[in-house]
Amino acid sequence: MQPPGPDLLAGAFNAAPNGFIVIDAHGTIVATNRALETMFGYGSGELPGRSIEELLPHAVRHAHVGLREGFFQQPTPRAMGTGRELYGRRADGHEFPVEIGLNPLPSAQGLLVLAAVVDISERMALEWAFRGLFDASPYGLLIVDDDGTVAMANRVLAGSLGYTPAQLAGKPL
Repeated sequence: MQPPGPDLLAGAFNAAPNGFIVIDAHGTIVATNRALETMFGYGSGELPGRSIEELLPHAVRHAHVGLREGFFQQPTPRAMGTGRELYGRRADGHEFPVEIGLNPLPSAQGLLVLAAVVDISERMALEWAFRGLFDASPYGLLIVDDDGTVAMANRVLAGSLGYTPAQLAGKPL
């Protein structure tokens, strides 16, 4: 069986439901797929040639340059959701939460980075709604993980035990 040709790979890149972006060591956008363009509110072909920092909130752009340079110095895959709160910035200026996974991508142009980007706005909204209902319950509620460690306690339960919810989180049951 022959490996897939460039047309098939380009088609798969553009058909992917998640956003994908390729950047070079200078932070220049080399390629994007349709899902990423839509996610960030740009038209087809508008992003290549621009700086990756244009897709970030103004407050983190300067710091991102150092993070990007550090990645290129030690290029190892980085999974999504590694504990940082990350935000993207749409063409209209709206900021939204994202998860980003990074993968080094050797190429004829030198080392590139392939980043997978997922808009987690809906997931975050559902999480905040759940937390609101959990905290507003008139009954004491507790969530414990498989190891018997308190993952979450609401105010009613924590208060009845003489703690705050934050003080109970991470404690053994």
